[in-house]
Amino acid sequence: MNESTILMNDAMLINPDRIVPPAAWVEHIPFLSWLIVALKPAIFVELGTHSGNSYLSACQAVLENHLNTRCYAVDTWQGDEHSGFYGEEIFVSLSQYHQEKYAAFSNLLRMPFDQAKDYFSEQTIDILHIDGLHTYEAVKHDFETWLPKLSNNGVILFHDTNVHERGFGVWQLWEQIQDSYPSIEFPHSHGLGILFVGNSQPEVIKHMISLWQDESNRQIIQRLFSRLGKNITLQFMISEMRREIQRLNQEEETLNQTVLQLKADINQVHSDLSQQEQLLSAILSSTSWRLTKPWRFIGRLVKKHLAFRGL
Repeated sequence: MNESTILMNDAMLINPDRIVPPAAWVEHIPFLSWLIVALKPAIFVELGTHSGNSYLSACQAVLENHLNTRCYAVDTWQGDEHSGFYGEEIFVSLSQYHQEKYAAFSNLLRMPFDQAKDYFSEQTIDILHIDGLHTYEAVKHDFETWLPKLSNNGVILFHDTNVHERGFGVWQLWEQIQDSYPSIEFPHSHGLGILFVGNSQPEVIKHMISLWQDESNRQIIQRLFSRLGKNITLQFMISEMRREIQRLNQEEETLNQTVLQLKADINQVHSDLSQQEQLLSAILSSTSWRLTKPWRFIGRLVKKHLAFRGL
C-alpha cells in the first residue's frame, strides 16, 4: 500500500447536504470529514456552531460512514463581537434540520462553554473544535479549560489561525502552542490549525504528521484539501446564484402580472370614458335637451340674481 492510499478515504470527497451563510468555514469541511473517518472519535465536540456548516458536516460524515460517534454542539446562539449578533431564527433553522437528521447521535447544548464543560468527563473527547469568540484571551481560556477533557488520541481544531485583524487573536495562541504538540496547519479559508494533543494517535494520523515534516509533501496535502474545499465553495456559490435567479424570475413574473393588471385597468377606464362620452353626446343631441335649453339659461340667471341679493 503506497503513501497516498494510506492517507486517502472517501470522506474527504464529502458533498455537504446543507451549506448556509456565513460560509467562512466550508473549505475545511473535506479535512474535517477526513479526520473524523481517520480517527473514528467516540466523542466530537464543537465550541461555537453558529449556523452549523462545520458541525452538520461532521454529523454527516459520522452518519454516512456508520461511525459510533456522539456529537455535541455548544453555543448560546446569540453571536458575539466577531461573528456578529443575530436573532432566534439561526438556532430555529439549525435545530429543525438537526433534529430531523442527526438527533439519534447528536445534541445541541445551548449554553456558555464554561457551563458545558461540566457535562464531559476528563479524557473523553477525541475531537474538539474551538470556534467561539476569537480574541486571544477567549480562545486561550477555551483551550486551557477544555484541554483536560481530551482523550489519549485527542485532536483540537482552531479556526481563523490566519486572521490578523479585527481583534482576532487565534494566531497568537497558535504561535505559542503549535510546537508543544504535533501539529499541522492549513492557511486557506482563514486558516485551520490542528493540534494532536493525544499521545496515542492511530497510524493514519501518525503518517499524516510524518509526511507533513517534508516541505513538498506538506504543500501537496495543503493544495489537495484546499482544492477540495474550493469545490464546495463553488458549489455553494452556484447554488446561491440559482436561488437568486429563481427569486428574480419570481419577481419578474409578479411584475408581469402587475403590468397586465394595470393594462386591463387602463383599458377598462378607457372603455368607461368612451361609454360616458357616448352617453353625454346622446344627451346633448337629444330633442329634450335642445328644448329645455332656454329654461336652463333662465334658471342660471335667477340663481345669479338671488346670489347677488344675498337670498
